[in-house]
Amino acid sequence: MAEVKKMYLKKSLEMHPDKVGQRLRREGADDATIKSGIEEATAKFQNLGNAFDQAKAAIERRG
Repeated sequence: MAEVKKMYLKKSLEMHPDKVGQRLRREGADDATIKSGIEEATAKFQNLGNAFDQAKAAIERRG
């Protein structure tokens, strides 16, 4: 479980919508691109959270 949590935390920091928005701003992206990137990152971030919850539940079921 610790390995799964460690991977989740690392990935969630990389994929966080705020981080994506900051990176796009630094790269000089226009507002529409930034908004689109943040929306995409938000969806991926939520999917990552759901995948973590499923993995956690599967590990707990195994005992």
